[in-house]
Amino acid sequence: MKKNLLIIMADQLRKDYLGCYGNEYVRTPNIDMLASCGVQFDNCFVNNPICMPNRMSIFTGLYPRSHGMWTNGLMLPHELPTIAHLLRDNGYRTCSIGKIHFSPTDCGEKAPMVSMEDHRYWQKVGDNIDWYGPYWGFEHVELTVGHATKPIAHYGKWFHERGGTDDMAIAKKIGEFDCCPVTTMPESLHDSIFVGERSADYITKHAGSDKPFFLFASFPDPHHPFNPPYETAMRYKDAPVKMPVNEKDTLETRPTHYKLHQQGLWHRAGILQETEDMSDEERARVRKNLAQISEFMDKEILDGLGLLTRGGTPDKKEKTVSERERNQRIRNTYAMVDLIDQGVGRIIQALKETGQWENTVIVFTADHGELMGDHGLWLKGPFFYDGLINVPLIVYDPGAKPAKTGALASSIDIFPTCCELLGIEIPRACAGTSLVTALGGGNPRKECLIEYRNGYFDSDVNTMAYIDEKYKFVQYQTGECELTDRINDPEENVNLAADKEYADLVSQYQTKLLMMILNTGDRFPDQISHA
Repeated sequence: MKKNLLIIMADQLRKDYLGCYGNEYVRTPNIDMLASCGVQFDNCFVNNPICMPNRMSIFTGLYPRSHGMWTNGLMLPHELPTIAHLLRDNGYRTCSIGKIHFSPTDCGEKAPMVSMEDHRYWQKVGDNIDWYGPYWGFEHVELTVGHATKPIAHYGKWFHERGGTDDMAIAKKIGEFDCCPVTTMPESLHDSIFVGERSADYITKHAGSDKPFFLFASFPDPHHPFNPPYETAMRYKDAPVKMPVNEKDTLETRPTHYKLHQQGLWHRAGILQETEDMSDEERARVRKNLAQISEFMDKEILDGLGLLTRGGTPDKKEKTVSERERNQRIRNTYAMVDLIDQGVGRIIQALKETGQWENTVIVFTADHGELMGDHGLWLKGPFFYDGLINVPLIVYDPGAKPAKTGALASSIDIFPTCCELLGIEIPRACAGTSLVTALGGGNPRKECLIEYRNGYFDSDVNTMAYIDEKYKFVQYQTGECELTDRINDPEENVNLAADKEYADLVSQYQTKLLMMILNTGDRFPDQISHA
């Protein structure tokens, strides 16, 4: 019997918010157990620091410039061949439970319906949803849509059938949670429990099948807005917090948008607020930007972006998150990670009870991390600190020796690694590197590439980052760049590129970046003839 494949993904999860990666304050016994049985990677880097592009790289084995999902909010004109398609065509049952995010989730009626599988369809039908796929190579799907535990689509149906009411999902300031609102739903109705329960049910149902399965169990958390159920948040209300790295950093040597974001003035959608020291030209640009992006976001969302970066209310002058709010955000994130771990526990229990634990390859990862106050920054975007781009990666292959490894890895490598572990030929177009030799102590990858290309009209920022064992180098289209000594400056406090003494080293890494871009050129689609 062929091995099953289970990929477990969390959304916006820092690796240092897991016990197995050194966090002493959050409870993650099930993920920790998985890590103790598998190979835990300490140096896995995303190919893009936001959701849709990196998810598509994981599923296709292609860099964003090849698969075309270069930012969030895109609607590709057709499906790309994913690992789900490949496994389906090789005799696997394929199923996705939870968040997929291969198409836009918040465009409402502003764009025409592309197909019945469109996210807008899922939101329209609510509890009446009777569509379960196929979708992007998955024969069966049960979906969550967006964040803040929205009870819509398949999750909404499950939520309401179990007695949930819509008001339970509305985040409110309750008691000590006066900075970060929480929901009143019981944690048993949270979408992380939905993902765990429905994934476990799928495993149980198909454990005796004559076909192996590929299950993608994808948790929408711990993505902001930091709103777990009250009952879960209470377990962490007095918990110690892992302090952000250098949260008082002035960011003087970093690119301009770093400091603006720290002040709550900049999001990847652009500059969000006018300030007294702006010139008339700059004010005009901000107004134009706000008018353009209002096509994508209503005023409440726009206001919220600024509040999430700096805290407080629009009328307050403060530009930083208060200590109290910082601690609540961190503790609430612990609570959300706790719920993910509970869901993972249900999945592992189902594998063991059905005898599939010893016949299932398991990959646990995140689509990207979260800044969480490091250097005074929050959320995500074109910021290349490790908290955002260095994600957890655990690979469990039955019978393989457990280990921890410092070998470099990249999200794009998950596709070919799974293929090799399952004995399936890796497609020629795949640009990733199989990590199977790393499971035995090898170092198959010597460098990593991260691509960032933003949308939002005039707010566009094209960026490439190159990482090897010694340095992290980032080049922006503006000409700005960053160089970090990964060995001697693990907290990333110094941008060496700002020091003229390192000009030669910067030049060397510009060449390394260029060579890697050239060496990872587009090999998709396959060539099928001479002409």
